[in-house]
Amino acid sequence: MTIVPTPIENSALSNSRRPTSGLAVAAVVLAFVLPLAGVALGFVARSRIRRTGEAGSALAATAITVGVILVAFAMGVIGFAAYRLATTGRLMT
Repeated sequence: MTIVPTPIENSALSNSRRPTSGLAVAAVVLAFVLPLAGVALGFVARSRIRRTGEAGSALAATAITVGVILVAFAMGVIGFAAYRLATTGRLMT
């Protein structure tokens, strides 16, 4: 009797991983460089990931989160500068 090895499916040795979304990776990079673009691309990546089944949903969510935090920080800095300029007439002491 001959023993025939069966193909390995759904194990750590198989190469059946889902590809990571390139849009999600680009969204994370853009979130640090151009936060608004990173947020927009993050939403586009999440919708495409849901439609195609690619991996990278967490990357897209990270891009959205980082982008929103950086935009909020930039708005706070600009708001503080505008307040300081309006109340004292100068930005620095």
